[in-house]
Amino acid sequence: MKLYLFSFLVMFSLWQVSCKCDSAESTYIYLVRHADKGGKDSLSMEGITRADQLKHMLSKTGIDMVFSTNYNRTKDTAKPLAEALNLEVEMYNPKDLEAFSVQLKENYPGKRILVVGHSNTTPTLTNFLMGNEHLKQIDEKEYDNLYLVVSNTCCASTLLEMEFGAESPFAP
Repeated sequence: MKLYLFSFLVMFSLWQVSCKCDSAESTYIYLVRHADKGGKDSLSMEGITRADQLKHMLSKTGIDMVFSTNYNRTKDTAKPLAEALNLEVEMYNPKDLEAFSVQLKENYPGKRILVVGHSNTTPTLTNFLMGNEHLKQIDEKEYDNLYLVVSNTCCASTLLEMEFGAESPFAP
């Protein structure tokens, strides 16, 4: 975990040097797929643990808003962090990700946001936020990806790919 944090700090510092905008204008969007699936629409014990690990990892990053699709497994992934920060989990429509990406970038400048989605929606939303086809669909057995998109109106968006929690059963 410390190596990922160090890598993030190095990349973020390089981005700040290359971008002449006020960093207070930047929007930080953290994106994850829901934690490990248990039953049809629930988390396994590993998933509950991973959701708690996400809470610990992001609880001091200044998250202002938490978004989730309207499925129990995504809401249950978002819930520990939202509760720790006294935030409501707000729903978004995974069928209109392009419009949601525009909403995130235009309506929340300077905010720090967590978005919890699915194996197919998280990479798609990340790609819309980046403005290019960078990520592929996440494998059904992969739960440990964490993406950070830093968006600013006067600089190109920056993507940082990380992992959190226990290694997924499937490691590509």
